[in-house]
Amino acid sequence: MRNALAALFGLMGAWFIFDGVRILLGHGPSPSVRAFEAIGIGPWTSIANGVGLDPEGWVVALGMLLSGLIALAATFTIIAGWGGLAYGLGVAASATMLWYAPLGTLAGVAGLVALAVPSMRVAIRGRR
Repeated sequence: MRNALAALFGLMGAWFIFDGVRILLGHGPSPSVRAFEAIGIGPWTSIANGVGLDPEGWVVALGMLLSGLIALAATFTIIAGWGGLAYGLGVAASATMLWYAPLGTLAGVAGLVALAVPSMRVAIRGRR
């Protein structure tokens, strides 16, 4: 289960970084971008607009990059067995994914639920 959680954070972190870089380079969630026409624009753009942020703006892009880096750091620390730091980064990574509906929301909730399970906390923190 610990490896599954590390994989979840790794995949989501890589996706967040990819999406953040894509927005910074001007290939963000615009409906005119052909790749997005194939996969559709996520509901997270409505969330960003709802709080007054431009889904194609640098603030959203930097937020995605930061969230991705936190998730990758969580992956690394879980694999390295760095106990409390891994647990804290896992909670932070899960929390920063919640707004990215629907995939990030599901991953964030899954991460928080997994980290709330006592046996997972023991596995992450290394306490027996």
